[in-house]
Amino acid sequence: MIRFLLLAVVVAGSVVIGTAQPLVNPYTFSIDENVQLDTSLVSIPFEKAGSRGRVKLTTEGHLGFADGTRLRIVGTNLQWSGQWPDSVNAIAMARRFRSLGINCVRFGTFDVSWWSGGSIFADGPTTLGNGLGEAQMKKFDWFMHQLRENGVYYVFTFHSVWQPREGDGIRDKDSVGWGVRVPLFFDVAIQKIHRSVIRALLEHKNQFTNLAYKDDPALAYIVAAEDASLVVYWLYTGDVVRPNPGTTNNTGNAHVALGDSVWRAWLKSKGYTTDAALNAAWTAVASSSANMVRNGGFEDPFSSAWQLGVSTDLGAQALLQYSDADKKEGSSSGRIRINALDPQKISYAINLYQRLTTMKRLARYQLTFWAKTTPQRVSRTILAYAYNGGYPYDNYGLNETVTITPTWKQFTVTFTSRASDESACNLSFFLGADSSDVYLDDVQLREVTVPGLRAGESIERSTVPRSLFADDQISPNVVCQYSQARARHDEVRSAHVSFHEIDIVP
Repeated sequence: MIRFLLLAVVVAGSVVIGTAQPLVNPYTFSIDENVQLDTSLVSIPFEKAGSRGRVKLTTEGHLGFADGTRLRIVGTNLQWSGQWPDSVNAIAMARRFRSLGINCVRFGTFDVSWWSGGSIFADGPTTLGNGLGEAQMKKFDWFMHQLRENGVYYVFTFHSVWQPREGDGIRDKDSVGWGVRVPLFFDVAIQKIHRSVIRALLEHKNQFTNLAYKDDPALAYIVAAEDASLVVYWLYTGDVVRPNPGTTNNTGNAHVALGDSVWRAWLKSKGYTTDAALNAAWTAVASSSANMVRNGGFEDPFSSAWQLGVSTDLGAQALLQYSDADKKEGSSSGRIRINALDPQKISYAINLYQRLTTMKRLARYQLTFWAKTTPQRVSRTILAYAYNGGYPYDNYGLNETVTITPTWKQFTVTFTSRASDESACNLSFFLGADSSDVYLDDVQLREVTVPGLRAGESIERSTVPRSLFADDQISPNVVCQYSQARARHDEVRSAHVSFHEIDIVP
């Protein structure tokens, strides 16, 4: 149970804190940059990066070479000013990486458009109107050459911090968001510049190796677009769905509307041109409407379906009784008599729970129950909760606090299951947050059908919205369809890809 896990963590933490010894004369440990390190214990054999040919994906999905050997990467990242060392420091950094056992460096944020001193771009009214910056590319090429000579591969991350310049012709360029992450998926003009940037750098010939980067075997792979994930923007920011409470919107409404139009166009291309067709496709029909709760009316005093967990070690005291004197239906109700609480009044310290036989992931459920408290209290709260009955005790979508009074009242809660282990679900009532007894009766949990379209939604009137983050009313089918639609319209690839897989033909 949750209380045992938390208690163990608290106890363990107390022991560590209580027995830790103070440091005597502490000092900061660091290795001076001028110290020559002993590399005899570095397990990666030294060889010039690219000496085995181009890095490929093996049939097992690993990075490797044509001779069948695998490339084991021990890497680091460089960004901003760290990517532009002078000639002496470039040599020192490359040697340092090698001495530390680092054989791959990932570069990003080199696509700064507002400062040529930290970018591959030359100054100009457009991103690539004046090509790549000569001075910066000389530094860049020399650094790549030194990495290559010291056995260090490199990775280029495109579309990292780029912002459109005045002459690029991008709509609402002042509200494209950080790194233009969301508009990249939908705006053709932005996609064109993005592909041009990739082409310009990959076709650039390193003046020290005499190789274009697209032909350089020391370039292990590229990342076509940094953080190219609509799921991330959908769930954790306000940049795809608006409004999204608790987040900051960075992308302009015009670009969000463009994404909406692509979404609806994809739906129509799949034949969902009428509300009837879309509603039929998105409706999730319950596989069964049977009550999943055993002894939900507390009629059988000999049933072991309900269990009462009490954290007596924290000071809580409670017991479960069957009451035939005060009930809502049937011959009795469940009465949880609470004699004492732990000092912190932790809700899960008193836990009435039942192990369910199953709870399907992404299915829609409705919990109904009657509850009341004793006449001595005006009101108190209880928590209805569903969670994984084993470690790590993840919540399964039901997390509802309700207020009960001395009068019987029915409560209804509908939720979408997030079950990860469909055979290990506990339905619980956490009662330890307040004093006074709790009466429960007629507890029912049923799978319910989810309609595809809700009130006001219409594909015919272009009013089918994308769901807000954590909108528990949305159909699981809609979520899946949404993700598929977005993925099919991506003009960039969100995974790490080999550069020779990118089409750089105009």
